[in-house]
Amino acid sequence: MANSIWRGGALILCAGLAGCGQPSWRDPATAKGTAAVAPEVMKIVLARGGVAKPKAPARLTTTDPVPPPPAWAANLIGKPLAAAFPKLGGCLGNTDGVKQRYVGPAPGAKVVGWGWDPARASVVPHVVVVDRNAVIAGAGDSGARRLDVPQARPDITSDHAGWEVYTPLTTGPLEAYGVLADGKTICRLGHLDL
Repeated sequence: MANSIWRGGALILCAGLAGCGQPSWRDPATAKGTAAVAPEVMKIVLARGGVAKPKAPARLTTTDPVPPPPAWAANLIGKPLAAAFPKLGGCLGNTDGVKQRYVGPAPGAKVVGWGWDPARASVVPHVVVVDRNAVIAGAGDSGARRLDVPQARPDITSDHAGWEVYTPLTTGPLEAYGVLADGKTICRLGHLDL
């Protein structure tokens, strides 16, 4: 039987999953996210007396070109991650998903997530993503408003831990890494299959 709980105004269904109902950001190593059930799906679930996997929200698609990387990262695109950032550090965070797809003459994706540097008690300032060969294929900055993060993690004291990265990648896996304040150390923020 499914357990249901209210979280943030949305009904969450749990189908006997370990840790179900706990926000995924409590465990960055396994973060995958919890899906809110749309009202029309909930009616079907309740009518059938069972559990249905909620449909993922539609991604926004545009024919605009994918934006270029920020100036600080322009010379990093195409370089191996290990050559550009020799040190690996620790942080908290997650790679939440694709927020927008660019399908025009310069295709790509806008990937979003959040990052926090607990050693400095601050937002991870920059983020890079790498392709399956660990080559830097996109970059972006933190500062996006994420009220859900400090609500779930009181040790995170900023409402602006969110990040956005633009990448020309359209398919395949990518890994996201936070660039810490020293500009040389990175920390893993998560994996995503485009």
